[in-house]
Amino acid sequence: TLADGYTDVLGWQDVGQRQKPAWIEAAFPTFTPRFRSAHIYTATVEDLDFLVWKRGEWKKVAEARGAKGPVIKLDLPEPVTTVKLRIEMPKPRPGAKAEVYEIELYE
Repeated sequence: TLADGYTDVLGWQDVGQRQKPAWIEAAFPTFTPRFRSAHIYTATVEDLDFLVWKRGEWKKVAEARGAKGPVIKLDLPEPVTTVKLRIEMPKPRPGAKAEVYEIELYE
């Protein structure tokens, strides 16, 4: 589990130019996590793509469309290991910027 337990405070907000989808990358330089489920805590993201770095390129392993709750739960078809992951958020809720409070990975 990669979690600090705080899911109600702002951890990241899209402040960039809205020409590209908002995105977050996380790298794991000292260990390689293995997980089968990801929980992304957000109050503003409706659509997201969840990608992992495999063999020198990004591979989409899950997506969410039309999410409405405070947490987007992604169940992957099989366990994944990766040295980095990327979350792309092409669609926040109307009138909002993409915000992420916490990302949790579970095996």
